[in-house]
Amino acid sequence: MKKENKEEREELNRLGKLWYEADPEMKLRIAEDIFRLAYQAFPSYAAAVSSFFIIDWEKFDPSLGNLYDYMAALLPKRKKNMLHQDRGDHRLKELENPGKRKWVPNLSFDTPIGENGEQTLLDQYSDDHLTGDMVENLLYDEGMVQLMTLALNFPQRLNGRASNEARINYFRMFFTDNVADILHRYDGAPFEAHEGELFSGALKTAFLDYFMAKRCRRVRELQFCPLKPYGEMVEGRPMEEPGQPLPNDVYVTYLNTMENRNIKSDGTISNQRAAYEEFVRKNLCLPSTD
Repeated sequence: MKKENKEEREELNRLGKLWYEADPEMKLRIAEDIFRLAYQAFPSYAAAVSSFFIIDWEKFDPSLGNLYDYMAALLPKRKKNMLHQDRGDHRLKELENPGKRKWVPNLSFDTPIGENGEQTLLDQYSDDHLTGDMVENLLYDEGMVQLMTLALNFPQRLNGRASNEARINYFRMFFTDNVADILHRYDGAPFEAHEGELFSGALKTAFLDYFMAKRCRRVRELQFCPLKPYGEMVEGRPMEEPGQPLPNDVYVTYLNTMENRNIKSDGTISNQRAAYEEFVRKNLCLPSTD
């Protein structure tokens, strides 16, 4: 913000009070004068002035403070929001304060990382981890936000014949399996800041309840809760943890017994899993693992 101009400040404050006390017709004329003066008084935030008038203007009350200070406090916020919007960032509710929302970056795998900015997120993942644990590493690191957002938008992001309830259901099951695996493998809790979105839309909680030993609706609960024994989920299997990703017959048994499907081959699950991994790879701009 430029060095304060006393005349501009006093004129803005005068016009603000005049506007507040004027009749509707005069308000329009006075607002035009305020609008023009605001560009001069706040040249660094000129692009945010329109946003300010749309969002904040009608809330101004001179009994609570003068117009110059009101604009000086809010214009930086409007400019910051515009920058987030231009980058394609999105807002999520804060779990600790549901009445507020915070910006979450729309990370790109071309985003520079590290002190020198020479390495990108894509470079970070372009190693042997991608072949075996691609989804796991994406979830645990910065790419977690992208993948969770993708999971929340499966219905909108799947196209053509792939956009059907059966495919979406499979994808949500695979994502749920991935998340539980991540939380069991690492000490951190990368999903904790997005717990509401995770359990209210991204995860398939019915499937989660099927393979977890207890009902989990918090990240920390899921992190420290074991899987059900394999034999408890699939008849004839040993009474030990099945490992993750979950075996195909866990999916088959769940779908046939809990959702009244008639799946006869584990190959159905393998094919759907391959489609899921390819979908994630393309949507997150990752190289093929073939």
